[in-house]
Amino acid sequence: MDNVRTPFTALDEQTADNRRFLLQHLEVTARLPAIRRVRRRAQEAWDLHDPARLLDVGSGTGEVVRELAALVGPTGEVVGVDSSRAAVDFARERADTATVRYEQGDALALPYPDDYFDGARCERVLQHVTDPDAAIAEMVRVLRPGGRLCLIDTDWESMLFDGTPQLSEAYRMLAPTLPTATSTGRTLRRRLVTTGLADVRAEPVTVAMTDYAEAAALMSVLDRAVLQGPLLKLGETAEPWLAEVDRAVTDGTLLAVLTIWVVTGTKPGPGQA
Repeated sequence: MDNVRTPFTALDEQTADNRRFLLQHLEVTARLPAIRRVRRRAQEAWDLHDPARLLDVGSGTGEVVRELAALVGPTGEVVGVDSSRAAVDFARERADTATVRYEQGDALALPYPDDYFDGARCERVLQHVTDPDAAIAEMVRVLRPGGRLCLIDTDWESMLFDGTPQLSEAYRMLAPTLPTATSTGRTLRRRLVTTGLADVRAEPVTVAMTDYAEAAALMSVLDRAVLQGPLLKLGETAEPWLAEVDRAVTDGTLLAVLTIWVVTGTKPGPGQA
């Protein structure tokens, strides 16, 4: 994980147009039925009980933070922290309650005291972090004993396609040219067990899509504007793959499958294993 390479790795270093595109992409993705389903399942698994303080690490455009405000009530607090100043500014423009706060910060050195939050979550962020274990250790540090951690991340190596007979082979040829795709999601249970969290539970949520627009919003490898645009600039390299995608869309056979993992655990109290 020392060589994480995605457009989101250094969002603030992108051009203004690319930053705007990526932030708008996050907003669109958040509205997808597949992501809404993953988040509902994660919320159930997180299993919070009357929390007063919650933390969202890598809060992006801030929509989850705003939704969590309903859980803490008028006297509670939900904090969204993100490494990107552009993302923090974007989220602050949409803040609609005094219980919500957005701050710029490093997931590897969270600017909060020990034992501060009742719950912490991190969604599809660790795949972009150079040291996921250090980030998880920080989230555990700021949780109070008995606090609940919820991690959500993608297993990009589980991404599969069907459609035309040549579609899978075209993707196999394209894959080495793409930004690093990681299997972070499937590693989350191991990482939480290693930290000493109790009651660690892992659940794969399979996302299967046949609608091209929805699939392309979640899997940018299907999006011609992304592959051949200023972010990746793959040009003709992507054309054989995109041609097969177009054929599958035209004949209605496109199927895109991806696994997203939801993993939860509880921080033990003093003397607990």
